[in-house]
Amino acid sequence: MAVDLSSRCDSSEFKNIVFNSGVNEQPDIIGRFQTLQSHGVSSWIGFTLDDPSPPDPTLTSNQIRMVLTEAQVQDGLSLVTSANAPDYLQLLNEPDAGFYNQPILSPQEAAATLQPFFNIATSTTYLSPAPAYPSTTWLADFFSACNGCTSMIPIVTAHIYSPDPNNAISLIQNVMSQFPDKTIWITELSPASDASQGCTLDDAGVINWMSTVVGFASQQPQIERVFWNAGEAAQGLGDGGASCKVGLTDTDGQATELLKFYLSM
Repeated sequence: MAVDLSSRCDSSEFKNIVFNSGVNEQPDIIGRFQTLQSHGVSSWIGFTLDDPSPPDPTLTSNQIRMVLTEAQVQDGLSLVTSANAPDYLQLLNEPDAGFYNQPILSPQEAAATLQPFFNIATSTTYLSPAPAYPSTTWLADFFSACNGCTSMIPIVTAHIYSPDPNNAISLIQNVMSQFPDKTIWITELSPASDASQGCTLDDAGVINWMSTVVGFASQQPQIERVFWNAGEAAQGLGDGGASCKVGLTDTDGQATELLKFYLSM
């Protein structure tokens, strides 16, 4: 049975992307984002508080900023209390995994680290920390530990990776069941993020994965946005680079067949 993709996929803000390697590391990032926008992409997230370089008003206005680690908390506080406070700010990225040379934070440690954000007035809407492992209770424990943050974080973020689309959907359902009263943004979504995850899908298999998982997400009232990883050109993640090709643009910045399918949904 064909999946009806008419609900969320018709929203101008539902389909978004991750610039996983950073906007400064591939040629003509401005033209690359123009290609993505022309294929239905709304915004991008790129693991930084900083403006993109070279400066570009379209890139800047469509950026979701992030306090990547606890080392950036003070800069994040300065940003959300400035005259240029962003519409949204994600608070910590995969604090349960120890990436980016940061220590692994318990939910209680993360709550204490982020408490200053909940003690100030700002127009910025906060996004929750994004755990690396969505099957755990890390994020629920964070909400239990923080003081006054529940009402200040209306949007829960999730990272969903699994070569098996049915397992990916199960991970999404787990997040939905833990937070039935929260809006959900899946801020990283793909069959895999690195070779260790065992993805060997061919191009047709990746398109089918996108159809199945993004199609499911589009039908859930809780899920407001998804961010496909990655918007830039990306080497295949399986079989020495020959399979599991998840990039939405080629090295020259043009649309891949996967991006064309993303548009068609």
